[in-house]
Amino acid sequence: MKLINNRWVDANKNSWSADIETEESSTLKSKSLINCSGCSSCSRCSDCYGCSGCFDCYSCSGCFDCYSCSGCSSCYSCSRCSDCSDCSGCYGCYRCSGCSEYKNNPQRYITPFIGSRNSQTSIYWTNKDDVQIICGCWRGNIKEFEDRVRDVHAETEYLSPYLEQIEIFKMLVK
Repeated sequence: MKLINNRWVDANKNSWSADIETEESSTLKSKSLINCSGCSSCSRCSDCYGCSGCFDCYSCSGCFDCYSCSGCSSCYSCSRCSDCSDCSGCYGCYRCSGCSEYKNNPQRYITPFIGSRNSQTSIYWTNKDDVQIICGCWRGNIKEFEDRVRDVHAETEYLSPYLEQIEIFKMLVK
């Protein structure tokens, strides 16, 4: 961690204001980022680039002040969105673009921390025919997810917790 222009900067060029954060707190936040680069004042994110003030996001780029989003780009102050771009102030949206494609917030269920990644899996649905599951970088419907889980975790301790969550998904989506 280096102090550059009054910002604590880590090896991946993620940074935190020295006016707000100590070197120790910046180091802890840096350790909470997984494979992120060029981010500013973010924590608990993974695979993000050039975001600012985000928390618990995955695979986003150029977002600002977002929470628990995945696959978004250039969004502002959104939470729990997926695959959106250029949105502002959204909640639980899926594949919006400038909020112009928004029709209906999908219902959402997020699992407890499970699986080999000890992370959460999200399911979004508007009806029984419009269902999407996101688990890490994998995305698909319930059948595809169940097939994938049975294939990948057939002989592991993770199979049962995943199958329990799949049953919950099926009950919710009816």
